[in-house]
Amino acid sequence: MTDGQEMDSEQVNILLVDDRPDGILALRTTLEPLGQNLVVAHSGKEALRLLLRQDFALVLLDVVMPEMDGFETAQFIRDRERSRYTPIIFLTALSGGEMPQLRAYAMGAVDYVLKPYQPEIVRSKVSVFIDLAWKTELVRRQGAALIDAQRREHERALQEAVRTAEADRTRFRAEEFQRALQIRDEFLSVASHELRTPLTAMKLSLHATKTRLDNAGPSGVDLQAIRERFGRIDRSVTKLGALVEELLDVSRLSMGRLELQLCETNLTELAEEVVSGFQDEATRAGCELKLRLEPAVVGVWDAFRIDQVITNLVSNALKYARGAPVEVELSLNAEGAVLVVRDHGTGIAPEHHERIFERFERAVEGTSVSGFGLGLWIVRQIVSAMGGVVSVQSRISQGAAFTVLLPTRVTPQVISPLTSRASA
Repeated sequence: MTDGQEMDSEQVNILLVDDRPDGILALRTTLEPLGQNLVVAHSGKEALRLLLRQDFALVLLDVVMPEMDGFETAQFIRDRERSRYTPIIFLTALSGGEMPQLRAYAMGAVDYVLKPYQPEIVRSKVSVFIDLAWKTELVRRQGAALIDAQRREHERALQEAVRTAEADRTRFRAEEFQRALQIRDEFLSVASHELRTPLTAMKLSLHATKTRLDNAGPSGVDLQAIRERFGRIDRSVTKLGALVEELLDVSRLSMGRLELQLCETNLTELAEEVVSGFQDEATRAGCELKLRLEPAVVGVWDAFRIDQVITNLVSNALKYARGAPVEVELSLNAEGAVLVVRDHGTGIAPEHHERIFERFERAVEGTSVSGFGLGLWIVRQIVSAMGGVVSVQSRISQGAAFTVLLPTRVTPQVISPLTSRASA
């Protein structure tokens, strides 16, 4: 059948197999009124060659033929995948007693006709298979059309999904870009304020010192006042240096360039040294620093980065302690070294426990506490890079306890660029 033509104008292929010319002529004369494509084979072998090249709606097969009779030909037809289900009608001049009907049906015949046959009966039988072939083709086409429609619908749905996903990605990128701009603007605003504060203090102290020197009378210079002013200048320089170092750490961590310098480190000695450096700041804040350290907690760590972790945690605790004691505890258990920095100040609501480890976030919103809001984020990034975890337990007005767990022998972890949150 030819695609695109109407069903009633199409022809089906019918194979006529008979070694006798008069037998073929009789079949042609009988079937030509049906208007189908009649294909002739004069032997079983020729019939098999034709069946290899094209499909047939029906085979009319003579039983008695030389070399390969109808039964052998039918067996070969059934053995081949392409023609296995092709209908076969046997034609024979044998009488009913001589015709082995059971064998004919066993060979896959759908019917048999005795010669001489009545043309009307043969046409009637053949018409049934022509109609079946048309209906089979119709079903095939409808199935193909359905599959094609489903394919087009699938492609349309896929294209729509791609467009939606692309739109979502574009919107997400736009939102991320706007968020990045907002963070940048907020950061620049905070940074300009935080950097300006120590610079202004230094400028005022230097100006006042210069004025005192310029106006010094015969009694000479007040060295004690000069020392005090230089002490304030030194604190401002230290604070400025710490702020600049925070900015450098953000750059390194965001680009995944934090390199650990591992060596055997006595964490107890390191914690004592770091905390002792906060005595003046703790005195100004009205806080008492309490140490509870196990002796000789030793492991393989990056001493400079551990120093930075302790510094950030103690500095953060002093900011929010409100004059209450700040406790630093160090112990060793089966999992590694455990460092706890605890204050008894403002505390943090549970819903903010994760947020405070983000960049540019503060433990308590709306406070006048100085800083970029980077200290805890840097702590988590460093601790994660050394295979450890940091967590917080806190409630409003009940203080906060930050706990760092570090394996005693570090396997450096990969820091992904632009990671804003490390696994806790």
